[in-house]
Amino acid sequence: MNRKERNQYVEQHIKDYLPQEYQQADVKVYEVNKRNGIIQDGLVVRQKGVAVSPMLYLDAYDYSYPETALKKTARDYVDIVANGQNLIEMLVEKMKGEENILNRVTLRAINRERNTVFLADKPYMKLQDLAFYPVVEITNNLSLDINYDLCSIMNLSGKEILGIAAKNLIEQKPVISSITDVLIDENIIPAILPAEELQEVFPVPMYVVTNSNKYFGAAHIMNPNVMESLQNIFQGEFYILPSSVHELIAVDPKKI
Repeated sequence: MNRKERNQYVEQHIKDYLPQEYQQADVKVYEVNKRNGIIQDGLVVRQKGVAVSPMLYLDAYDYSYPETALKKTARDYVDIVANGQNLIEMLVEKMKGEENILNRVTLRAINRERNTVFLADKPYMKLQDLAFYPVVEITNNLSLDINYDLCSIMNLSGKEILGIAAKNLIEQKPVISSITDVLIDENIIPAILPAEELQEVFPVPMYVVTNSNKYFGAAHIMNPNVMESLQNIFQGEFYILPSSVHELIAVDPKKI
């Protein structure tokens, strides 16, 4: 079966292999455009009265044998819910009463046109073809997307949570590095080209803007402190190349 047939099959039959408490749940397979441009299909089983439901990507399962794959999909989904429920409940409770959890709310950048389904239940800001939506950063590599259900739990509107996220973003210190330094630090170019020859490859001064974790830093295009810092670097006009896949890049037009 092709992707469309698989997704319809999962939506129609996954409840046959889920426990009784899931029988009144809403089942949907979403097409998600990942930040690296890869499109994947994610299963969400939203139970009544549950604010947050995990997404399980179907591409890891071999649906050449549909019934076997569906049983494993259902079993894995239940395991994910069971393992993650304590963490989700803890976060939701913290969001209700602890102001410090709001200090972890920030913005993430994503391509708006390619992720309309993903963004449908979330507040977000628009900038050209990008959308900036709020998340709670739990650790450097773990975060929780904030949808309207979570906003309601926190007694905040979507506009208010975006305001908090934007304020927190401004208070974060952006990292501005030359593109050659980034390529060297990430060990991308040295394996192919000696570091001393990088200047010949990138004769135009280019700078990458990210956060201190170098992880999902593209949202700093919304940080006014970045514009001020870049103005100090270039001492005049410069171009901004925003991207939801890569970090923000600035270039000196006089050198192009």
